[in-house]
Amino acid sequence: QEKQNARLARALKRLAGELYGSDVHWQLELLQNADDNTYDEEIEPTAEFRLIPGSEGGNVVFRCNEAGFRESDIRSICDIGNSSKVGVAKYAAGGRVV
Repeated sequence: QEKQNARLARALKRLAGELYGSDVHWQLELLQNADDNTYDEEIEPTAEFRLIPGSEGGNVVFRCNEAGFRESDIRSICDIGNSSKVGVAKYAAGGRVV
């Protein structure tokens, strides 16, 4: 029960104030995720946004050619705030490096 409560507390803290502080945060997050992904050795990593017009404003599709999820990736996604990425983000003076 304590472990579940800790997970919930981390999730609420993150969702309450850290995730989407600006209108472009979600795009930066997708690019950062693509940068953090694992790629096959013979593949040049790529990422793209596609805007698809539609009757209700359209859709945004993001694609990258990553190798795919491992079990550890799924576990990390399900435990918000206890990411496997903690401490490995790439930063430069003034912001993120993408």
